[in-house]
Amino acid sequence: MNAEAKAENASTVMVLRQGEQGPEVYCVTRHPKLRAWGGAVAFPGGKIDEADFDPVFEHLATPPHPRVAAFGESPSMTRAAVVGAVRECFEEVCLLPVVGGCGHEQVERMRERWRAGESLGALLEANGLELDLGGLVPVARWVTPKPQPIRFDARFYLMELPVGQVGSNDLVESLEGRWVCPAQILERFERSEVDILPPTQWMLNMLSKYRTIADVFAFAERQTLKAIYPEFSSNGSKLCLVLPGDPDHSDAVRCLEGPTSYDFHGGRFVLSLKY
Repeated sequence: MNAEAKAENASTVMVLRQGEQGPEVYCVTRHPKLRAWGGAVAFPGGKIDEADFDPVFEHLATPPHPRVAAFGESPSMTRAAVVGAVRECFEEVCLLPVVGGCGHEQVERMRERWRAGESLGALLEANGLELDLGGLVPVARWVTPKPQPIRFDARFYLMELPVGQVGSNDLVESLEGRWVCPAQILERFERSEVDILPPTQWMLNMLSKYRTIADVFAFAERQTLKAIYPEFSSNGSKLCLVLPGDPDHSDAVRCLEGPTSYDFHGGRFVLSLKY
């Protein structure tokens, strides 16, 4: 019997801007050669690195949003998770939330120096900048189901597009990056034009319900930050993926606003909107 894969700590950022039809979110298409979920449409994010725990961020960053305490982790892990979210956003899509703001060209120059080997802390000090960790609002924490060979304990954050920045993907971990209307990218998924993983589907469905960024942030403030453990379930001959509160989940307590199950068909799990 194979040993159960340990869930690696990770952070994911949903960067929002206001569009004519409602909030738009920045998505990337993951490089098909990546070890985990290559080719899928996702939000910027990745594993929390050892460098994210660097004490330098205690004075080069604002305190994280107060709600991160609800993750129930140590202060060092709490801060490192938000620093990791910011670093991944900087690395993948050239967006960097800092106190007082900075422009796209400055962030691009910093990213080039980062690629050349300079640390994020050194770049912040050289440019007289301070990370705005408080601008990342926690919204959820999902853990990949246990039978999976690659698992993540992923914290999801919301962040409004920093003023003066536009975003550009790195062409290393992702093939493209773009602003999307959540409802439209979900329609493309329904037509099998793109692949979207279950947690990302859930988040996009949530975003599609609101007309303003303020409404999305208000939604985030209502959400539990307890870890969500999806489970595989067989309802007769039908394979499903279920969330807490679903009749087929081991945890009967519903803690999410929205759908609690995914149906498996066409080789993928699709969020069931019957709730």
